[in-house]
Amino acid sequence: MKIWITSFVWDDDEYEGPNILAETLEKAQYLANLQGLTLEGHLIDNLDSVEDFELLERTEGTMLH
Repeated sequence: MKIWITSFVWDDDEYEGPNILAETLEKAQYLANLQGLTLEGHLIDNLDSVEDFELLERTEGTMLH
């Protein structure tokens, strides 16, 4: 299962949309269309442990959430 990132426009402003969980691009696009969302792409990596998080290169511009 992949996590797909979406966006939407409201009153001429673009916002991050809800994430979509889908196996394929076609399914994700279908779900995005049903909800009036724009499909932006999917997450390609995730952090499985604290050790993975510590290995990330941090710069002055790095934003952590």
